[in-house]
Amino acid sequence: MSDNWFESIVKGGKRNWPECDAFFKHAKYVDTLGLGYKDFVDKVEGHPFLLSPDDRMHLFDVYESKRIDPATCQDVKHALTSSDFDKFKNWNSSSTLASMDSHMLGVYHYNPNRKSTSHNPNHHKFTTYGGSVKDLLRYLRNLNHHYHEQKLVVSMEDVDRRVRTQFGGFLEQLYKHL
Repeated sequence: MSDNWFESIVKGGKRNWPECDAFFKHAKYVDTLGLGYKDFVDKVEGHPFLLSPDDRMHLFDVYESKRIDPATCQDVKHALTSSDFDKFKNWNSSSTLASMDSHMLGVYHYNPNRKSTSHNPNHHKFTTYGGSVKDLLRYLRNLNHHYHEQKLVVSMEDVDRRVRTQFGGFLEQLYKHL
């Protein structure tokens, strides 16, 4: 169902555009599922590549809600443990944290119940994330919420760009599996 001429126009030759490549790979994958035309179109047009930065970031909230919903949590747990997500294990390594922007680190360390101790006013209790894929999903959901609730100084486009740079392919894998 995907047309090679369209793909060649969008790719534009030798340009490196990983999100576009992932979109076409997804369209080819969906084509193998034998879906009817309407279902095929729905699955392709909902791909994160075609969404706005705000809508892409909102998907993390949608998937986190599915993860904690008793009706869908087993499906999400099964998906997150698939080998497609192996590269996202240990996502919060010291090298990844060192390359995060300050707003991303602020969310990583955020705790609304933060209290200074009387003997050390700079000591704060921080939110903790393990290195699991589940924790990465929770962190990205929190990043989206903090952007909207805390009115971060950076733009949503910048947040989305940093997420795609730091965790490239994660949202696409979530979309494919969920």
